[in-house]
Amino acid sequence: MIKVTGGTLKGYKINTLKGFETRPTSSKVREAIFNIIQANVVNSNWLDCFSGSGIIGIEALSRGALKVTFVEKTYNSYTTIINNLKKTNLIKKSDIYKMDFFKFINKCNEKYDFIYFDPPYQSNYYQEFSNFLTKKNLLNENGILIVEHESNSDLSNTFINLHFTKTYNYGRTSLSFFKNIIE
Repeated sequence: MIKVTGGTLKGYKINTLKGFETRPTSSKVREAIFNIIQANVVNSNWLDCFSGSGIIGIEALSRGALKVTFVEKTYNSYTTIINNLKKTNLIKKSDIYKMDFFKFINKCNEKYDFIYFDPPYQSNYYQEFSNFLTKKNLLNENGILIVEHESNSDLSNTFINLHFTKTYNYGRTSLSFFKNIIE
């Protein structure tokens, strides 16, 4: 179990999966994310990719987001997200998809204020997602892509259609922020 770090559900315990099937984002990193973007969370629309337990989306809803779309392909994670959303009474503010993330975005016609992208660290999904973002505009104007990745990888030039703003390092984990600036 992990605790929500802020908002109306601060301190609320969220179920996580046991074992190595997922890698929940630490409370330190979650607090950092929301400290960086705090003014923009209220009334926002989120896409939480590779959702795991759903903690990032639940944090966003706890802090005032209007809606979060969760995408997770594994059955155990999918059911954990549903159970956590029911337990927190956030299910009505959520869309949950049990499917491969790339199949989801290929069909997706919605735009988001925030996309949280946290695939397995040792995957090539970062470049693959960048290619999808080139074809599909999933972010609203001034929308923000937050990418969680290993600290030893530099993603500043990966998402070429977005403006790289900054990378923050937290031990083994880094967060890179990109903004959709329409000129």
